[in-house]
This record gives sequence, C-alpha cells and structure tokens, in this order.
Amino acid sequence: MKPQSVYQVSAVVAPVAEDAVTELLFTVFEEPSSAYVDLKKKLAIVSVYLPGRRRPTNKQIKQLEEGLVFIRECGLDVGSGEIHERFVKKAEWLENWKKHFTPLDIGGRLLIKPSWEKRKAAKGAHEIVLDPGVSFGTGHHATTGFCLEQLVALRDDGSKQSVLDIGTGSGILAIGAAKLGYGPIVAYDFNADSVRSARENCERNKVADSVRPTRKDLTRQSVDSVRKYHVVCANLIYDLLIAERERITNRVRPGGMLVLAGILETQFNKVRRAFADKGMKLIDSKVEGEWKSASFRWK
Repeated sequence: MKPQSVYQVSAVVAPVAEDAVTELLFTVFEEPSSAYVDLKKKLAIVSVYLPGRRRPTNKQIKQLEEGLVFIRECGLDVGSGEIHERFVKKAEWLENWKKHFTPLDIGGRLLIKPSWEKRKAAKGAHEIVLDPGVSFGTGHHATTGFCLEQLVALRDDGSKQSVLDIGTGSGILAIGAAKLGYGPIVAYDFNADSVRSARENCERNKVADSVRPTRKDLTRQSVDSVRKYHVVCANLIYDLLIAERERITNRVRPGGMLVLAGILETQFNKVRRAFADKGMKLIDSKVEGEWKSASFRWK
C-alpha cells in the first residue's frame, strides 16, 4: 500500500529567488521540488515532498540554510528565507494545489489545466493537462509562460517547423509545441526525475508518438551541431545560458528563432550582448515581475 502522507520541507522566499531555491532543494534532497508563487504577497513557497514518514536529516537542513545564505550573498533577494517542516496528508496536499493552480490560457491556442479542472478548451484551442507538485513547469511562472506565448506566436500553421526544448522539465513546452503542430520535436533535460515526469506528461497528453524526452546534459553535447531547428527554447538559469551560448546558438537554423528565459531583468543586457555576439538579433522581449525573457532571430 502506498504511504498516505508525505513530509513537506518548504522555504518561503521572494519570487525572484524561486528558480535558484528550486534547484537548491533538489540538490539537497534529490527529490523534485515545486513552487507556489503569490505575486500579490510577493512571496514564493518552494517545497519538496519526502515520501512516507521520511524526515530530513540535520545535515540536509543545514545544507538548505547554508544554501539560502549563499544565494543571498550572490545578490539575489531571498526574502525571509524561513524554513518549515511538517507531515502532510496526500489528500490535503492535493487540495492545497487545487486552490492555487488554475487554468491558464495562452493566446487562445493552448489551455493548461490540472486534471481536476472541468473547464474545456475553446474551439480551435488545445488542452494540456498537467498536475503540479511533481515536476518543474506548469506554465504559471513568467519564464515558462513567455516561452509558450512565443510558440503560439511563431507557429505558421500548415508548414513544417522543428523545435528543440533544452531543459524540458515537466515537458510542457514540448507538449505545447506538439499540440500546436510543430515537428519534429526534440526535448531533453539533465535531471532523470524531470525526464521521467516529462514522459508521463507526454503520455497523458497523447503526444508520446511525437515527443520522447531524453536525458542529456547540454554542457556535454558537441559544440557544433549538424541538426538545426526552426525554434530553440532554452528556459535555463542565467549562468548556463551565458556559458553555453555557443552550443545553444549552433542549434538554431539560419532565419530560425531562439527563445531564452530564466533571466532576471538585471541580468538581461549581459545575456543580450552575449547572444548578439553569436549572431542573434533581439526580436521581442517581455518583463514580468523580476524576470525578462526574449526571442532572437538568427541574422
């Protein structure tokens, strides 16, 4: 019988620190983490759920505390950085998510919703069913939302357009691309749990025949690439975008589009210059909260 409760470890932080703290929790506990962001209250609750009656060790809590201090020292506003621990019944855990995870419409073409939501997509739109709390990316974060908006805007119905999704997480971008008619689609992530979750989400959304997420590390791929794509999405952390800009741009076909996200507004100019040096021209950008995302065209 599956355990009826999970142990929740949460960090209450500023929204700008959500991605960094999500990575920190995964590093410490080796379990996928999830986040609820309340922009009105200007806070994010990032949680990891440990199965059964497994409690975190003192060493893990200390690593979490030290990690939060390090993130703050790097110049990122962590906010209160409070750490909370408690047992949560699975039923309560699901009910909490039901309160916070509402359907999301992307350009009238995609409707992202949890499995318990009864709302149907409008005529001509496609549904993506994703339950939060088990994988990275539900479309509600500003960076993921921008990437989805760009996939909608860049789709030329009736034409063949390929997509590369680097750091697929929950698989939401690849699933959205498949629903919109892109193909072929390649998606990968270095995190084994994310790949497993992405594959399950592809099965649930009936796109597994066209999307098969795999486990790959961008930093270990060849710098040059024979295969080029019409659209490349890279929703990654700022440091990785800068360090791997040559590998990323070498996968965009001439005239193709590159969609970058995961960038703080204060970091954006450095990212823009780095990719401009590789031949990418800024086409569109969007600021939402502390984040600035953008699309570029290969000159």
